[in-house]
Amino acid sequence: MHDDPQHLYNPDDDADRDFHKLGGGSQPSPRMKRLRSCITVAMLIRSANSSEAMRLRRMKAHIMGLRLSVSRLAQLWSNARDEALLYAQPEKAPLPIRSAPVDGRSTAEWAEAAWLVMRAALSLLVNVPLSNNRDADAYVEMVTTAGHVLPKRQQRRAVSIARRYVACAIKGQPFITGAAQ
Repeated sequence: MHDDPQHLYNPDDDADRDFHKLGGGSQPSPRMKRLRSCITVAMLIRSANSSEAMRLRRMKAHIMGLRLSVSRLAQLWSNARDEALLYAQPEKAPLPIRSAPVDGRSTAEWAEAAWLVMRAALSLLVNVPLSNNRDADAYVEMVTTAGHVLPKRQQRRAVSIARRYVACAIKGQPFITGAAQ
């Protein structure tokens, strides 16, 4: 069932796997193009005078409009998390960061927009039904590393599912994977 688009981890659904950089590596990968596009939209959303909850809803609507498979949505979450951390703390980057990838924007603006993309993608991911134990493992990792950025209602539900999966694993009992619904 590797071609099931509901899997959080799906190695067959990775366009970057077959991507080879042309011209000495100047071309960004498809996943980076997706991420940068979402961050640019997040910057526009952040510039509007609206509440944080409204910004999150708008970003979620934009990401849903992209009609990404679940594995690509998980990649978007992971890449946005990495960008947010990298540009929020440029002094800890492996290479010096002089500016954000979009001209005219500060690294702080880029980090805040990446944070919004990460929160929106995670908020969508925690509602995906788990298809197997690999999905449940990925779910637990997402909830433990970044679950605190979810809205409180979603946070409680996500932690409850992760806790139940871990308890089943410790007891050696089977976990009913469709329980994330």
